[in-house]
Amino acid sequence: MIVLFLAQKDALYPLSINELTMRCFEATITMKPEQEKTKPDIIFKEKPDDESLILNILNPLVKQWFFSRFSSFSLPQKFGVYDIHTRQNILISAPTGATKTLTAFLSILNELVDSAQKGVLEDKIYAVYISPLKALNYD
Repeated sequence: MIVLFLAQKDALYPLSINELTMRCFEATITMKPEQEKTKPDIIFKEKPDDESLILNILNPLVKQWFFSRFSSFSLPQKFGVYDIHTRQNILISAPTGATKTLTAFLSILNELVDSAQKGVLEDKIYAVYISPLKALNYD
């Protein structure tokens, strides 16, 4: 399942199938004919998650760090943090500076801190984050 939403200047709007096709064309992985039957469903998320849902999943250390630097969750974070936490594949499209990177990193860091505290963190890859091309200059 892929959850999609677009954010622009604090307003979210659904992405049409044509827009999705055009925007994701270059990122599409070519599938063999037998794999076509296993394509994921695409869901357009229309409402953000409640802040309490996000607060309940955050490790106390991560929560303390986050609120020592930010006063509240951004709109992309309200739409994406919980879905990333529940292992959903998501596409976040928003203007530069809208906290897309922090949305992904917040969920990932939370899981790593949780695993470390539980003593189950292993020396392996846990997440792959694909940075927006323009952000590569800053990352």
